[in-house]
Amino acid sequence: MRQDGQGMSHQEKLRADNDYMKMKLMLERGAKFGTSDFAGELPPEIENRFLRNVIEFESLNEKRAFVKVYEKLGCPRQFIPVDRVPDAEIDAAWKELLGFLNQHQVTIGVCSPNVKTRELYRFVTEELFDQQISSVDLPGLVHGFIYDEFHPDPSFDNPRSVIEGFLEPLFSERQVENIHFFRRFDLRLNEHYPLTQRQFMNLLNHFKKRYDQFAGLKLGDIGCTVHGAVSEVTGDYQVECSSGGSQSILEGSWTVTLAEHAANGVWDICSVQIGGIDF
Repeated sequence: MRQDGQGMSHQEKLRADNDYMKMKLMLERGAKFGTSDFAGELPPEIENRFLRNVIEFESLNEKRAFVKVYEKLGCPRQFIPVDRVPDAEIDAAWKELLGFLNQHQVTIGVCSPNVKTRELYRFVTEELFDQQISSVDLPGLVHGFIYDEFHPDPSFDNPRSVIEGFLEPLFSERQVENIHFFRRFDLRLNEHYPLTQRQFMNLLNHFKKRYDQFAGLKLGDIGCTVHGAVSEVTGDYQVECSSGGSQSILEGSWTVTLAEHAANGVWDICSVQIGGIDF
């Protein structure tokens, strides 16, 4: 039951109100509220404002329909089809379109550097305008879109997956506890095949135990090819290793093969060949 607030300070009343709203969201909306190291640092006034906005948004969403982005923007007619925009004017046209989106609390981001301005203009006017968003308007509510979520670029994404998901964890002092970018079964690591994820991690950690420290990892000559549902990422590495006071350098080339899931388009690492290391 909600407290009546008698004998409570302003801060205590806010915290009690926050607890009530959290419980309401949990029971009625299935919301989950976790805990973190920073949870206690959030002022109750800010948390109170946030929770009220969430409840208001959920309430309004029940009563209002979703609309197309184009309608949310007021059905603008000043943005001509991309094939009618001259090359000399495409940058200015994109800047105008981007500013118009931001004015209406719609943002568009892109991760891959391979995406050109003309393609972004085309994407917004031909695809994003047809996307459905909530018709609810709240102060500070922004509708964000990422181009890469609609059109992934494996030639950009796959090298990052290999570096962040394999090479950097391999040459760090921490034990490898998960490999999110890998498929679950039939993995290859040099001559070791077939491996489960657990067996793959055990081989990595067995290698890592030989050394006390890794430093100065250098990666070079990185390339990526994509042929249908198969992609290969290649490159060279060099890293300084220390063990029992002695120093050594490991170096070699590597080839990592990824396969694309037909159902969801996700690329998973399935094979690793890396020179200079005996697992």
